[in-house]
Amino acid sequence: VNTRTMYENPFGNDTQVICIAEFFHATLQKWISTVYTWTGSDASYGLQAAFQEGEGISVVSGQTGFGISASGNGASAALPANYATASPIRIKVWKITA
Repeated sequence: VNTRTMYENPFGNDTQVICIAEFFHATLQKWISTVYTWTGSDASYGLQAAFQEGEGISVVSGQTGFGISASGNGASAALPANYATASPIRIKVWKITA
């Protein structure tokens, strides 16, 4: 939580890719993707992966947690409560081709 980490792009740091970051929710026992949500007063939730040309893949986690239970949170699964537990993450990466 509250980190930004760079990872090597498996296709080369200058190759454009599409990325999805997921965290493992220990209570639900499933991998979940979320959108990055700012809730005000420096509170943010989510997990985001993005291609950074020449640098690799940037993964940013929310300042407050990985997921928020609010309706319309954009998560791939319903979250019974806000989730800020340290968890494994994974990044799915697809190479963009013409």
